[in-house]
Amino acid sequence: MTSRLSEIRLVLLGFGNVNQELCRIISTKSEQLRLCYGVNLNVVGVSDSRHALFNRKGFNLSSLVSTKQKEKTLESVASQQSVSKYTDTLEMMSKNWSNFELLVDSSPMNLQTGEPGLSCVRQALKRGKQVVLANKSPLVVAFDELTTTQDATKSCWIKYSATTCGGLPVINVITRDLMTNKNKPMCHLKKIEGIFNSTTNFILTQMFNHAKQSHKNTLAENNGPIHKQQHGSTFDRTLQEAIRRGIAEADPSNDIKGFDTCAKLYIILKSFGVRDIAFEKMKDQYTRGIDLVDDSLIQSALRQGKVIRLIAKAFPQPQSTQTHPPWNISVSPELVDEHSFLGRCEETDMCIQIETDLFDTISMKTNEWGVTPTAAAVLRDILSFVTDHTMQQQKAKL
Repeated sequence: MTSRLSEIRLVLLGFGNVNQELCRIISTKSEQLRLCYGVNLNVVGVSDSRHALFNRKGFNLSSLVSTKQKEKTLESVASQQSVSKYTDTLEMMSKNWSNFELLVDSSPMNLQTGEPGLSCVRQALKRGKQVVLANKSPLVVAFDELTTTQDATKSCWIKYSATTCGGLPVINVITRDLMTNKNKPMCHLKKIEGIFNSTTNFILTQMFNHAKQSHKNTLAENNGPIHKQQHGSTFDRTLQEAIRRGIAEADPSNDIKGFDTCAKLYIILKSFGVRDIAFEKMKDQYTRGIDLVDDSLIQSALRQGKVIRLIAKAFPQPQSTQTHPPWNISVSPELVDEHSFLGRCEETDMCIQIETDLFDTISMKTNEWGVTPTAAAVLRDILSFVTDHTMQQQKAKL
């Protein structure tokens, strides 16, 4: 196995911003990867919405990314003689099971079906392949199934630290530092609270800053606060600015409605071993987005010395009944003190507070303006395969 570990062959599902940035990092850090980890990461398969391509020798990553960015397609790559073309990723994998070790799923999120990622992840795990996810969908639709498959096969695992809060190591802290093994926590979870979506946080921060500046201007001009803004106008302008700057997706509905935050909270709770929760119920009954936050609400918060943030929150109830779930769960815009930990989480910041019986309150925060930290989290998970396997080899020699 040592000789095989000198090269890990990757298949990339989805070739948007995250996997393109992953390729850039692998290319620029290739020497460090060899020196520090003794590994060569070789991308042999890549697929987007139009192409599924495989090259047994490996793709030139700089050329691959450059082609995608310039031409918006992999058509010219597909025409190369050494490249095999397939109808989709599933067919590409099925024809090349012996030619790669690890699948990276950064395909677009589909919270209803988990596809196209879910089918690919299922097959990869059943075939003993390692899987790294930046795409939340497979876990939201089939968390228990996928982690059970991982346990049953023994020879493979699924890593997904990039699915929550970009590069912030939330999942790693929960699964490694707060748990002894799967579903048997070292400590008891008392509360989780945080801001998990940079798009909505940017919008709310900009709306607050605009209201604050308007308040100062009206005081200076009229010697008193006058608020005559069109309903929802600041929200609309800020959303368009977020899309223009690449902070928000072209279709930001999952962010704005709180569904992305809800998905992250679900994954975090499941990672902590919480069983009696269902994503659809969380999304439909306990989630409110920021689409109804208008200028008047922002101005009201300003007058109270508070700000509005989209807060994900969960804590266990002392007693469970049919009318009250065992966990109090919510995703909704909330008033928080401007100078509190959550209130100081601004612009594209994301943060989390985890309260347990043993470690008290652990607080983590990150500021991310691009996809580099998310891509780096994918790489972190890939390299954990190398370190985990090295440890297993050392134990086997004892």
